[in-house]
Order: sequence, then structure tokens, then C-alpha cells
Amino acid sequence: MFDTLARSTTAATRHLRPVDQPGLPATEPEPLHPGDASDELIAILCRIDQLQAQAAAALTKMNDAAKWRQRGYTSATAFLKHRAAMAPGRAMALVARSNALSGMPLTSRGLQTG
Repeated sequence: MFDTLARSTTAATRHLRPVDQPGLPATEPEPLHPGDASDELIAILCRIDQLQAQAAAALTKMNDAAKWRQRGYTSATAFLKHRAAMAPGRAMALVARSNALSGMPLTSRGLQTG
């Protein structure tokens, strides 16, 4: 059994090229240097995550009170698509995130505060 596995592995790797050959990407990304835009980008992405968690928490409150139904919408997704001009997939993703985080209060709070 192990001989067959060894032969199969050898046969499968015979056609692979080493990563350090010209024309192939480096195995490690270039190091980031202080002062480049990467720090700013990471801070912005973290803030986006916080805002998305806050939006999910607000949607949970709205969902719990069925505010979307009181405004004549058939679902929270329909409300988001119309009132927030969200694409259907994005609206569904926010509803799914809201539903998931509503059962995980500590995770939700941690995401909201960073």
C-alpha cells in the first residue's frame, strides 16, 4: 500500500517545476515598509469590518422589531435592496451575517469594537 502511494506521489510531482524558476512568482511576498500605503489600507479594511458588524447589529434590532414589515416590505432583504440600494447578493449577505451574529453576542461585540 505505501509503495503504491510513494510511486503515485513521485509520478505526480515529476511534472512540477521548482518555485524559484524564472517566470514563476516568488514564494514570499515583498516585505512591507513603514510609511507605505499598506498600514493605511489595513486600517481602512479593519474599519470596514467594524462598520459591517455594526450594520449587522442594527439590522438585527430592526429585524427583531419587524420594522421592515411595518414599512411595507416583504423581508429585510427587500428593505435593504430598495432603501439602501443594495445589490440582492450584498443585501442577502448582510441579512445572513446579521442572523449569524445575533446568536453570538460576544463575537458581534468584538467585531464592532475591533
